[in-house]
Amino acid sequence: MAIQLILMDDVEFLGKIGDTVTVRDGYARNYLLPKGLAEPLTKNALRKLEKIRKEREELLKIRRAEAMDKAGKLKGQTLTIAVKAIEGDEEGKLYGAVHAADIAKALTEAGVAVDAAMVKLEEPIKHLGTTDLTIALMADITVTLKLAVIAE
Repeated sequence: MAIQLILMDDVEFLGKIGDTVTVRDGYARNYLLPKGLAEPLTKNALRKLEKIRKEREELLKIRRAEAMDKAGKLKGQTLTIAVKAIEGDEEGKLYGAVHAADIAKALTEAGVAVDAAMVKLEEPIKHLGTTDLTIALMADITVTLKLAVIAE
C-alpha cells in the first residue's frame, strides 16, 4: 500500500523539500513521519511548508551575505604558514605536510572562520613555496588567495 506525502526536509534518494512523493506506508509510518521529514498531503502541511521555505530563504540570504563578507576579506590576501622543513634540502621538502585543516586553522586565527571542507586542496602541500589556494565559501562563492609555506 502506498501513501502520498509532502517532504518537509531534504531526504536523500527520495526528494527535496516541497516534493510530493508516494512511498510505502511502512516507510512513511516508521521513518518519515516520526522524524518529521514528511507529512500527509494536507492544506495545513502546505502552509507549514511555505513557512519552512521562507525561513530557509532568509537563512540562505544571511549565509550568502556572510560568505560575501568573508570573500571580500580574503580576496587578494596572502596566507603564510610556518612549518618544519628538512634542513639542507634544496627542494624544500617538509617533515610532514600542510593539510586543509591546517589552512582552515590558520585562516580562523587570522580572523576569518573557515571550515576545512571549504579549503579545496587536490593533495597536501609537501614543499616550501607559494601556491594559489581556492576557498569555496558556498557552492557559488569561491575566492582564490596565495598560500606561502615557509620554514620555521
